[in-house]
Amino acid sequence: MTPWKKVREIAVEILIIVFAVSLAAFLERRREVSNEQHQVKEFLLG
Repeated sequence: MTPWKKVREIAVEILIIVFAVSLAAFLERRREVSNEQHQVKEFLLG
């Protein structure tokens, strides 16, 4: 295996990890905002 091929494989793996972590953070943020909006709605209605 050539050194450049190994570097390319490592770069792809790093990009996959960064994408997965970013997606998880984005989904968690959306869940928090949704939960917060739900609490505000209940407070205003109740």
